[in-house]
Amino acid sequence: MREEVEEVLGDKQDISWEDLNRLEYLHCVFKETLRIYPVAPATVRQVTEETVVDGIRIPAGSPIVVSVACSPAARQGLFDACCSTI
Repeated sequence: MREEVEEVLGDKQDISWEDLNRLEYLHCVFKETLRIYPVAPATVRQVTEETVVDGIRIPAGSPIVVSVACSPAARQGLFDACCSTI
């Protein structure tokens, strides 16, 4: 990561948006950090139509809590997929 920052920014004092877009590895590090340590550990959604999950009926309009930290995506190694071009 340090090499990428030095290559893209060099001795620059002012960083542009174009510079930030070129920091691909740093972008992946941020994404992986937020995957492991999400800012919001859960989100609330409302069921739009009645559904059944594992035999449990969930009526339309019910609030549900979706845990971001415990989701399968959070447990998978998505870092490799994010940085497959680096």
